[in-house]
Amino acid sequence: MANNQVATFHLIRGGLRYVKAAFHDVSIIWMDILPRLVWAHGSPEDRKRRRLNRLGREMARKINGRDLGQL
Repeated sequence: MANNQVATFHLIRGGLRYVKAAFHDVSIIWMDILPRLVWAHGSPEDRKRRRLNRLGREMARKINGRDLGQL
């Protein structure tokens, strides 16, 4: 993973953990980041988006949240 992707993932993970710790009864729901119309399927941007979505869904599930997945 590129350095900026790692930083983004750490921000997402930290934010989700903080919200869950600060608000115990909250329901965490991950909704996928949508692709832009100008991104070709399989482009570097699209692969980064899909990777962040996968990691976000995994993190939401780990803290007893849910994910809406790909709608």
